[in-house]
Amino acid sequence: MKCPHCSKHVNIFSRKLNKFGSLQLCPKCDKPVKSYLNIKWAAILFIPAFIMLQVIKPLFLSTGLSDALATGLVCGLLVLFSMKLKVPNDVDNV
Repeated sequence: MKCPHCSKHVNIFSRKLNKFGSLQLCPKCDKPVKSYLNIKWAAILFIPAFIMLQVIKPLFLSTGLSDALATGLVCGLLVLFSMKLKVPNDVDNV
């Protein structure tokens, strides 16, 4: 993901970005950001995710794992790749 303020790459697992109960801040420039699910990217990635699910599900079943686990992993990846950052509405450009 890229910060909307400084346009630098931000890791989605960054400690500063994932603090609970506080304003999310960009770890590079310390300005407020908000993460959201980009519906356009989710729609674009739906077809590859569906194809990947059809390939992974038989592998999981052959190893004795649940197909629900495969579905959860693919859906989690879909959401992870569809996340973007934007400037919060209630904060002016500081």
